[in-house]
Amino acid sequence: MAAAEFAEDKGLPPEELRLAFRCQQWGTLPCSGGLLDQPAGLVERMTIAVNVYNAMKAWQQSAARNAKDFVKNNPDTWKIVKMVLDMRADNG
Repeated sequence: MAAAEFAEDKGLPPEELRLAFRCQQWGTLPCSGGLLDQPAGLVERMTIAVNVYNAMKAWQQSAARNAKDFVKNNPDTWKIVKMVLDMRADNG
């Protein structure tokens, strides 16, 4: 949820998203060694955080124009957005 909130300018990025941004910027992994040498689950959490952030940014930028087209043209991204929206509805 923190990645979604950060995408909407409502909070700070979670640590996994901050790490992922740094890794993208510098073209490296966070710890020495290869992909399989990273701490257990870290790369997966970073991937999830980036995917949620990117999906919510895309939704935020295009939903105001035409939500129906966004859902139709971005089915995989919509799945992520819908999961976030459903989680919010369940929590609030």
